[in-house]
Amino acid sequence: EDKRQIRNIGYIPYGSLYMYAFRNYFSHGSPIFRQPEPEAFIIPNTASSTYNPGVSCDCSKSLSNMKSQIEEADEQLPNLYQEYEMVKASLDQGKTSELISDIQSNMSTGKLKNKLLASFPLSDTVLIATLTRANSLPAGHLKQITIGNSPVSDQVMYFLKPVSEILPQGIAKQIFDAQTDYTSHRTLSGIQSEINILTNRRLSPLRKVVFFQQQRFHKQAGKEIMSENMVVSR
Repeated sequence: EDKRQIRNIGYIPYGSLYMYAFRNYFSHGSPIFRQPEPEAFIIPNTASSTYNPGVSCDCSKSLSNMKSQIEEADEQLPNLYQEYEMVKASLDQGKTSELISDIQSNMSTGKLKNKLLASFPLSDTVLIATLTRANSLPAGHLKQITIGNSPVSDQVMYFLKPVSEILPQGIAKQIFDAQTDYTSHRTLSGIQSEINILTNRRLSPLRKVVFFQQQRFHKQAGKEIMSENMVVSR
């Protein structure tokens, strides 16, 4: 086996991104980028018999594509941040303490359900109080309240899982199916998930741009790009 091939293969962890890098030590002076499957980073192995410089070496085009992905994310993230704050401000329609008192009272389940439905979106505090209520709400009521506030947070899910075990299987399935639906109901947890996904999607090409700048131009250029463009997740 060609020892050069072994030397050319590197497996480099870069934050949460694992980059597969094939470095050329022989006939090509710069790393080359393509757009493979998400979260993969490939620099063609120029020592390979299948290497085609005319196809593989379009560095400027790949760099442009990566910057376009970053700019697209930059356009969408502010809207999500704004929506997050709007939903947060409307939680429980400002009646959190009142709802908690109602949940802990002997109010009829039907009346309580209607009051909770009229107060969407519900906070984690109210949802958890509903799920742990001594006089449990009927399965149908819980389904309406839970699905209407899905996806739920990890904190709510901690209490939802044991409750779901005593619900009819069909209702439990509907509730859990709703946890991957980010469009029907806009919740803090769902919006945060979209922010995280978009931020990661943005950082993946950003890391590639930084690596490109570090390798082809100067390390300082890569550091400046990361410093100017880094998005901190909530």
